[in-house]
Amino acid sequence: VLLHVLSNGLNHQDWPQVTLDDIQNHLERLRTRVVTLKGQAEGRTLLPLPLCLERAQTQEIVLSPIGWPLDQALFSSIETLTVQWSLQICDVLRKDSGALLLRGDHPGPAEEIQFWSAQRENLLGIQSQLRSPKVECIMEILRQVKSSYYPSFKDVCLEVDEAVLEAEDIDLYLRPLRRVISNLEETTFPKVADVLPALFHTLCLIWSHSRYYCTAQRMVVLLQEFCNLIIEKAFAYLIPEELFKMELEEGVERVQITITVLQTFKQLFYAHRQRIPQYFRDTAAIRLWDFPARLVFQRSDCIMERLRMIEELFATALDFLKLEKVELGGSRGKVLSQMVLGISEEFHDHWRAIRESKYDSLDYTNDDFVCHYMHFMEQSRDFDQRLATVLNQAFQDSKNLNSTFKLLNIFSTLLERPRIHQQFAPNYNVLLAMFSQEIDHCQVIFNHHRVALQSGCATLGKNMPSVAGNLKWSQQLRSRILSNRSNLCQLAHVYVENMVISCKRCCISFVSLPQFQFNPFKIQSCLLVSVRPLGCAEVDDVLQKCEHVLESLDQLDEQLFSEWTVGLEETCQSHLKEPLLTLDTDTGCFHVNFSPVLTSVLREVKYLDMLKTPNIPKAAVQLHSQQERLYVYTQTLTLVTQWYNQLHSTLLDVELELVKDEMDAMRRQLEPALQELGISSRVQKSKANVETIQALMAKFSQRPFITRRSNDSVFQILSDIEESVTKQHTLVRSAGEQIHNLLQENQSLLGVSDLDSSEWKAYTDYVDNIVLTGFCSAIRCSLQYLLDYTDAAQRCAPLFEVQLLLSGNEMTFDPPLDLSYRGNFYEIVDKMVASITHMASFIPRLAKHKQLDNYQSNINEMEDLAEMCHTIRSRARMAVAKIREYQASFSSYRYLWTDDRYKRKVVDPNCKTFNYQGENNMAITFHRSEFMRQFLLYGHVLSTEEAELYAEYELKKNPPTLDNFKEQFVQCKDLVTVTSMFVWFFTKINLFETLYLRVSKMEDQRVFCGWLQLDIKPFKHTLMNVIKKWSWMFKEHLLNHVNESVRELSSFLLDTTLGLSDKVVDGDYAGLVTIMGHLMAIRDRQISNEKHFKPLKSTAELLKTYGQQLPESIHTQLEVCIRVQMHTM
Repeated sequence: VLLHVLSNGLNHQDWPQVTLDDIQNHLERLRTRVVTLKGQAEGRTLLPLPLCLERAQTQEIVLSPIGWPLDQALFSSIETLTVQWSLQICDVLRKDSGALLLRGDHPGPAEEIQFWSAQRENLLGIQSQLRSPKVECIMEILRQVKSSYYPSFKDVCLEVDEAVLEAEDIDLYLRPLRRVISNLEETTFPKVADVLPALFHTLCLIWSHSRYYCTAQRMVVLLQEFCNLIIEKAFAYLIPEELFKMELEEGVERVQITITVLQTFKQLFYAHRQRIPQYFRDTAAIRLWDFPARLVFQRSDCIMERLRMIEELFATALDFLKLEKVELGGSRGKVLSQMVLGISEEFHDHWRAIRESKYDSLDYTNDDFVCHYMHFMEQSRDFDQRLATVLNQAFQDSKNLNSTFKLLNIFSTLLERPRIHQQFAPNYNVLLAMFSQEIDHCQVIFNHHRVALQSGCATLGKNMPSVAGNLKWSQQLRSRILSNRSNLCQLAHVYVENMVISCKRCCISFVSLPQFQFNPFKIQSCLLVSVRPLGCAEVDDVLQKCEHVLESLDQLDEQLFSEWTVGLEETCQSHLKEPLLTLDTDTGCFHVNFSPVLTSVLREVKYLDMLKTPNIPKAAVQLHSQQERLYVYTQTLTLVTQWYNQLHSTLLDVELELVKDEMDAMRRQLEPALQELGISSRVQKSKANVETIQALMAKFSQRPFITRRSNDSVFQILSDIEESVTKQHTLVRSAGEQIHNLLQENQSLLGVSDLDSSEWKAYTDYVDNIVLTGFCSAIRCSLQYLLDYTDAAQRCAPLFEVQLLLSGNEMTFDPPLDLSYRGNFYEIVDKMVASITHMASFIPRLAKHKQLDNYQSNINEMEDLAEMCHTIRSRARMAVAKIREYQASFSSYRYLWTDDRYKRKVVDPNCKTFNYQGENNMAITFHRSEFMRQFLLYGHVLSTEEAELYAEYELKKNPPTLDNFKEQFVQCKDLVTVTSMFVWFFTKINLFETLYLRVSKMEDQRVFCGWLQLDIKPFKHTLMNVIKKWSWMFKEHLLNHVNESVRELSSFLLDTTLGLSDKVVDGDYAGLVTIMGHLMAIRDRQISNEKHFKPLKSTAELLKTYGQQLPESIHTQLEVCIRVQMHTM
């Protein structure tokens, strides 16, 4: 307005020319500054034109006939303008994406991409302005008059053209990094290493293809920014303020993962630096990454060094914190245990000081941590010295090898500490001598046993047969030797051939066997150890002696086992072919003819199985597999022969004549067993095969097809069902193969050659019916199990579980309950029932004359099984319906995580329209932040119609008034009246805090229909998190408002107080104007305790009740402002 008023010639017709010229100059400078500031506010560079040129047409900017401009003042303005433009453009050209790094900030790669995108847009805007007709006319004027500014300004224009090409090229080639950066930001930190190869591949492609980005300066900046991104993710993963407060194992794991990721990044850098030539075409000039790596990894290396310190602290803590549970035995065990306990308590005190420290342990610019670290490690060295003394005394008190190894196992990790190892090393020679004596003793025991075995007086295991007993004795002696040898081998120090440990900041060299896992982080800072605890020759001699005893045991076992197996198969076959009974011709009594050799074999196999002996002869295994049947046969025949022999032996002659016919009949029935019938009779074998078939099918009825892992555990829907189904189907197929093999064997045993004979068909029908009956029983057992556990009247533990989740803008279930979704819960139950009933399809039909592939058709025709399946499916549908009904009870919370106005399309009135593509909680976050942004900008939340109407236009900002807050209250139905905007905010906070408590008291699980459990905990926790974020949004706004208000008031009062304290002398007009300005500012602000300070103090107190404490400096500033206001206003 001021510009238009003063530039209008009608408003200053009577003004003097001097005044008019001065005003025009001031107007030009003011206009230039306004245009420049406007461009800066919009993020672009605007080149201001003089007002006369701005209003003039292009054809009006001409030269006079003599070559000079028509207006000398205008020409002067043009030259001044070109100087100003050159300065503005040079400022843009001098911009560097690495400026933030040089300033000490830690920007990420997204800032690099954003910088070049903005630089490109800005340079294109400058280029467009320089190519406008008016600017070209100005350039032509300067050229024609041969102005001294023309060459330099022409060079600036050429530099702009070159800079545009550079910015467009860089922006083009940096765009692929957007996806890589997005993946890095979204990937959890432990998996970041998987994304890094793609990152370096992209960087190499940019280096080899971009014309302008292939300089060391730019690549160093970009790599530093990626280092910063990874470091920021590492800090978020480690949580520095909680690092020493979390569990030690978790802290060690996180630190080690972070070190691994940082090392991977550095290793990939070196690997791709070597492969850079592969990315260039054959004809292209190869440009290498020849810049020093320290420029890239300076910050990363500092953090890596700090992480290694923290890892060393954790490793030391893990070692010493185990001491609190250590108790030593022996004559001085109590005294030594007290010494260990004292060390443990002192270490706890020092470790507690580390954990309770307030500094950031990952801030490598803070030396407080280094001081604590050095002090802690110095104390740890003292603990090592004292603990080594205790260990030496405890070792001397150990009387045997077992107690010694127990002692070393208890302190195994501590023995790896260099200082303890240095003092304890001489004891390993004593330990080796003890182990050698133990081997010698075992050798003496073995020699005595071998002599006794040759003489037939060997001591065997209690109640064990000869072979198994000897093998058991060998196994016990072998276990004794191997246990001691294993304990010896676990002591890594024994295997150290030559170890040199030096300062960790110097070289570290060691030679060891693979069993020795060396930990360089446990090396003390200034400890130099050169120890050779045991010579390799000594160790080799003892181990060779141990191996000799073990080889002797193996040879003895092999000899005993081979002697037993020689002729075993022929012996078993010959005895199995003997008649079932024998007749004593002298007494006329029958006896069971079961050879003691077979009994011995059965006993041997039984105990050999218990010893898990391999390569047992097949004949012995087959005999043992028939043990139950043989037992029944022999016991039955024993009873029969005992009854007959008793009658034969006790009957009197007169009595014998009366029952002679019956006795003769009995004798005739037993006679086949004396000649023809044997244990391995083919008929008996065929009947045994049929019994095996019955047992195979009965096995499937003993346990349900699908069951839970334990009686009280909730069924794991996906993994357990699929695993159990696969396992059971495999068992059914295996049983089917065995059944078919057994039937084929019976065909051979019974001598059947005509498979179409009626007799064989009848026999196969008999066996076929056995299999079908087994399937019916198995399917009925599994279905009945599901019926029992899905019956609400049974009051059993829930059989299935479904999780309620809050995903994005909707509530979902895992597994889904919607029938249109693949893998929904009803589909799982349906497939489970189908897999049970379809088990009959995995065994081919035995009775092939029925022309059916399997037994499935018979199962499908059984009405009772079909009814059971229908009942289970009906119960599943009913339970799903009840859960869907229960889901509707959460609809009252739906406004917290979704809004229809933001679910379809989001419109920002100040920028272009964009579609929402976020996932999970991104929509919730946008809804919350957008709600607050729109309310603070426009006084209300935009409706869908307003958002679409102003999609391409800027909506006028209208900050909220008291009426807007009242309107929000009416919409939310929270209060009827309000007195200030802060009451509205605190009411909102109270609403969400109350809502949070209500949701926290919600049940975690609910069981439907007595068998389907709904896990509400995931939904509940997510909802509580959303409520907390809503509450924090209002708290944060009030916190920021109080902080900013106090700082602004403090600054205002300080300025006005200082200004009013200045003395004004006579004639000091400027001083008087300044004083009047301060007074007018005080009048305009109308600062009072009721309107300004009291609301701020009330707001701070109310925030405190919600656990939000303002900084002490803010309270101090507020009190100072009150005192200043009371004394000055």
